[in-house]
Amino acid sequence: MRNEGYLAVHDVKLSCSMKYLKLAGDIHVVGLGDYTNRFSDPKQVARVIAPGEEYSELLPLSGMKNNQVESADIAIVLSFRPIRWLPWRPEKLYRFVVSTGKDGQRHWVRQPIRK
Repeated sequence: MRNEGYLAVHDVKLSCSMKYLKLAGDIHVVGLGDYTNRFSDPKQVARVIAPGEEYSELLPLSGMKNNQVESADIAIVLSFRPIRWLPWRPEKLYRFVVSTGKDGQRHWVRQPIRK
């Protein structure tokens, strides 16, 4: 991610959330359906990202091999403090689903959020 704003952002955190995840071997994981079930590594928080600075983080689902995921509907949740001392944290959700191409390859495709 990249801070494209004019001010620094603080306590930046990325989380994963899911509606469902189907893995090879007929393994099904079902979430709450509204992307409120969130999981992340609490150690992975960017204290400050200055304007123009980039930050990356390894998400919990990124360790899975592409062929293990048969279908999925997940969201990446970005939360941050625009000013360090503010008590509230704005959030942005980015939704992705797995799509299988004509060649049999699976691709993560960004979708609009539907609640």
